Amino acid sequence: MGFTDCDLPLAGQHWEIPPGRYDWVYLMLTGVPRTGWEETVWLHYRGGVDPEFLRPLPGEPAHAPGAVLARVGAARRDDLTALALPALADARVVAFALLESSVDVRRAEGVA
Repeated sequence: MGFTDCDLPLAGQHWEIPPGRYDWVYLMLTGVPRTGWEETVWLHYRGGVDPEFLRPLPGEPAHAPGAVLARVGAARRDDLTALALPALADARVVAFALLESSVDVRRAEGVA
């Protein structure tokens, strides 16, 4: 899993990603969270929208300033196309990684 650098404020915006089937979206976050990093992220799939939680990885400081590695689970077996990020003042995404699904569901279902 490789990270891609970016500089994206957490300002409640719609963020398009390369469409694909993912298990996780990893985000390297920086800033000073006022209420912690655990927030709702809306995942936009081809077939609908689901809420999921942005959560720091175990062992990461959930309420401390600085860089934090967090993840969002992509539970729906559909192509993820975008995320609606939370609005957290003074917080940014500085890198991200998209972990592709470990099982090709389309092939397992006989679609591909």
